[in-house]
Amino acid sequence: MPANDPILLGAYWFDLDGIRQRHADGADANALDENGHTPLTEAIAGGTGYPKVVKLLLELGADPNRADGEGLTPWQTCLTRRHDRVVENEYRKIRALLEEAGADRGGEALFDLEDQAAAGDLQAVTTLLDGGCPLEGPHASPIGAALHNGHTEVVELLLQRGANVEGSGAAVHGMTLLMSAANHGQLDILKLLVRHGADVCRAIDGADGCMTAAWYARQAGHHAAADWLAAQHPGAERKPIPKAALNGGPKAKYLDLYRHYTHGSNYGLDTEAIVKRLQRWDKEHGIHLLDVATDRFTLQFERLPDDAAKLAKEIAKFCPDTLDSFAALAEQSEQLEALPPDTRELLQGLQPDDKHFALKVLQRWLQTHKAVQLWWD
Repeated sequence: MPANDPILLGAYWFDLDGIRQRHADGADANALDENGHTPLTEAIAGGTGYPKVVKLLLELGADPNRADGEGLTPWQTCLTRRHDRVVENEYRKIRALLEEAGADRGGEALFDLEDQAAAGDLQAVTTLLDGGCPLEGPHASPIGAALHNGHTEVVELLLQRGANVEGSGAAVHGMTLLMSAANHGQLDILKLLVRHGADVCRAIDGADGCMTAAWYARQAGHHAAADWLAAQHPGAERKPIPKAALNGGPKAKYLDLYRHYTHGSNYGLDTEAIVKRLQRWDKEHGIHLLDVATDRFTLQFERLPDDAAKLAKEIAKFCPDTLDSFAALAEQSEQLEALPPDTRELLQGLQPDDKHFALKVLQRWLQTHKAVQLWWD
């Protein structure tokens, strides 16, 4: 067996004899696998962590200090799971094995810094930084921990000391610190990050995408944060709210649709196309919008036309998914007596095999409630 063949194969955490055999056949107990892991870091980080495998690998000559492709040593790999209470016992055993093998505990300070930043302990963070602790590293982001927990002063200190204002993981995962703060509606932290140079125009879905920090703020309902970001640069919000929807303009009734980027993209409908249709219904019947979300809202009519069937057909054509929800009632119509009175009345006299069943239910629903939820899945 070539030395670069993996010593860990298949369900290796159960296959101690197989590990011994592959080692006897020449497999290297320190070779990196295709994911850049050493056998030790793979046995430590995989699944729930496997103390028996770690013990065996050390006996077979695995280096307790060999870093993996991301620069994580076995000891540091243990620390990445330090808050996982589900595997606490396994990792206690693994740490004991590594200590017995003389593993280098270097790099602990960075994980301590992350914990102190998460706790908002400004003095402890300052002391660690003054002692030479690095600002970030593989699988440890003190500034991300401080941001997630809303500790503005700690975020500012880390930025002043040189932390990456976009976030160390942005190049790999796409999500920047600004996007994360926007998603949490942390306006003070947003302002701080922008003051330190964060890119308000950066989109996680690429240069032609729309998922900027302002998009994340809108999606989460943090419109004050989104509005502030949008005011920083014309490119900060790729789908800006039309002026006609602001300050009581002619489209003000549809402001929530623009704020949520409500769309039915699976039917080629963007927000503007939805608004255009709603404007027509508003002119004809008078409408109100409730419970607006990215892919749905409730449409309430002030008045129905004499021909409610025509309106039902228009709704069904505009929003087929809504019609599908009424079609699902066909199965229940065969057991009317077991249904609630309002549902029984809704389905009374309708035949489930009628090809217009769903449309007729929709018409009755409109006549009863003068409202319907539109949704695009």
